[in-house]
Formats: sequence, C-alpha cells, structure tokens
Amino acid sequence: MVRAHIHFLTQPPLSQNAFIWPYAIQVPRCIGSCSVRRDIVECRAKTKVDIPLQAYRVPYHSSRKRREVMDEFAKLK
Repeated sequence: MVRAHIHFLTQPPLSQNAFIWPYAIQVPRCIGSCSVRRDIVECRAKTKVDIPLQAYRVPYHSSRKRREVMDEFAKLK
C-alpha cells in the first residue's frame, strides 16, 4: 500500500483564490509525481487518481515550517 504523499504547492488551480495560497495538498495513494490543474490533483502512481483539492489541503505559508503542516495532516486522520 502506498502512503499518502504531501505536496507543497505554490501555484493554485485556476478556480482557487491566489491570495489564500500556497497550500499543502495531501494525496492518497500518491508516490510523489502529481500535477495540479483546475480543481484536481492528477496523480501518476500505478493508477491515475483525480482528487478534489478541498478534501486534503491545509494552508502553508512561507513563514510556517513544513513539519507544522505535516503535524496538521496527522491530526486530520
């Protein structure tokens, strides 16, 4: 089983407000090769999975440490 991979994205999808980015996106079953377009994260693992961003994002600003964001994801589980 592949663990969820967390991406620290600096570019929002077209439908998202640029003022509230960047975000960290947690993608289930991702091995680290994903691209963001519009409302979905396209994951290139063994099977391609399209996932709504709303379900797996937390704010990630440059002043925050990545470890803090990882901790927030851990609390969501």
